[in-house]
Amino acid sequence: MAGIPTVGGSDGTWGSELKDFLEVAHEANGTLKPNFSAYTLNDSDGNAMLKSHAYKAATDGFAMASVVANALGDAIRGYVGATNDPAGAGVLVQGNAAIGNSDIPSICFPVQKNAYFEITGYGTPTIRWMSVGTLSAPVDYN
Repeated sequence: MAGIPTVGGSDGTWGSELKDFLEVAHEANGTLKPNFSAYTLNDSDGNAMLKSHAYKAATDGFAMASVVANALGDAIRGYVGATNDPAGAGVLVQGNAAIGNSDIPSICFPVQKNAYFEITGYGTPTIRWMSVGTLSAPVDYN
């Protein structure tokens, strides 16, 4: 992988090293390369992802969830942690509550590779996973 040029260590090659470094994330016209996969609704076993289940991220990515609310205050929450109990031993990273009937609270938060995430709360949320790079579905640990 290309490295960023260093002061004193890139004498005579600074321009080439910088160009190689920038080409990793940029198209020839200077725009950013797309680096996200399509999303999946399924875990690595092909099952729909469910609330109150711990999932381990096989890649860096984003967990996303939404649910149609029936009443004011219906909420969904997202947790991330280092163990397969992110809602119990992890950190609440995002929550969203309905402001009225038929509102659709949604959340989206980053998850590092090998970290666990869990969605909790009201109803039956639609849970999606989007990898950074090639799509790799998370592993269900429940």
